Amino acid sequence: MFKRIFMAAVFAAVFFLSSQFFLIAKDLLLLNSGRDYIYIVSLKDYSVKAKISVCKKEASCTDIIPLESGYIEVLHRIDFNQDARKLYVYDKSFKNLLKTIKVDKSPYIAFPLKDGKFLINHTFFSFNSSSFSAEIIDGNSLKVVKVLNLDGIPSNVIRYRGIDYAVIEDVRGVINGVKLKDIFENRDLILNNPFISSNIDAVNDVLYCAVNDYGYPDYKNSLLKLNVVPLALKNNVEIEVLKKFKTPFPYILGHANNWLVIGFTNHSLKNNFNKLTLFNVKNGKTKNFKICFGPESMVFYENKIYIACISEESFAVVDLKTLKLRIVKLSDTVPGFSRVKIVN
Repeated sequence: MFKRIFMAAVFAAVFFLSSQFFLIAKDLLLLNSGRDYIYIVSLKDYSVKAKISVCKKEASCTDIIPLESGYIEVLHRIDFNQDARKLYVYDKSFKNLLKTIKVDKSPYIAFPLKDGKFLINHTFFSFNSSSFSAEIIDGNSLKVVKVLNLDGIPSNVIRYRGIDYAVIEDVRGVINGVKLKDIFENRDLILNNPFISSNIDAVNDVLYCAVNDYGYPDYKNSLLKLNVVPLALKNNVEIEVLKKFKTPFPYILGHANNWLVIGFTNHSLKNNFNKLTLFNVKNGKTKNFKICFGPESMVFYENKIYIACISEESFAVVDLKTLKLRIVKLSDTVPGFSRVKIVN
C-alpha cells in the first residue's frame, strides 16, 4: 500500500515538473515572409534559439501553422510567376517534408478555428467557380475537411453569438456590405452600412470595427461599436464611435481578455507608425504605447500580448497584469515580421 502511494506521489511530482517544463518550453515563432525565414525565440528570456530558412528564394512563405510534431507551411508563391497550390508539412527542423496538402491556388493566411482546425484563405479569384476559395484544414489528420466558395477574401475569423464566422472583405463590390460567413453551417449575416470596414472583431458577443484613413470623413481613423438590427431592410448596422484617433490607420490586431489590441499600420515598410492602443471594452479606458514600427500581427499567451512588427525585426511584449511594455529588437534587417505564433 505504501509502495503504491509512494509511486503515485512520484508520478504526480514527475507530471507536475514535466508540465511545468512544457509551460516554460513554449517559444515564440516570428516569420519574416519577405526573407523567408523564421526565428524561434525563448519566452523565458527572449533569446534567439534558432533561425531557420522556411522556403527557397523564389518562393514566398506567408504563414506557418505550428503543430505538435512540426509545422504546416503556407506558400503563396512557389516561383516568381507561379502560385502555390499545396500546403507543406515539415518536421520541427524544417529539413524533412512529411506531406503536402492540395489546396486551391495562392493560399495566403491560416486562421485558427476550434478543435485544431484552420481556415486557409486565398487571394486568387477563380473565373471557373466565380468565387474565392477557402479550405478548412484539420491540423490533426492533415486533411482538407471542407471547401468554401466565397464572394470575397476572409480578413478574419470571429466567434459571434455562438457562431464561427469568416469576415469577408467585399473586394469586388458584389456583397454590398461586409459578409459574416458561417463557416460550419448556413447562417450568414450581411453587415450593411457604408461607413464600416472589414476590420472587425468580436468580444463578449459585441462587434467592433476599426476604420482607417480611407474611410468616410466622419468615421475614418475611428473605433466603432456595431449594433446589428435584425429586422432592418437597409443599413442594418447602427454604429457608435467609441474613439477617434489622431494617428491614422488604426487596425484591430485582435483581442486579449477585455482589451481590443489596436495597432497603427499601413501594412508597408516605409512611412509606417510605431503606436499601439489597448481599448477596454468594459469601461472604455485606453492605454497607449510607443512600440516598434508597423504592428502587423499578435498572439496572446499567459496574460501577455506579443506583437510582430513589419518594418523591422522587432517585436513588442505587453504584460496585461502590469500594463508595461518591452520591445525586443533582434536585428536592423528590413522587412520585419508579418506573423507571430506560439510553439512548443
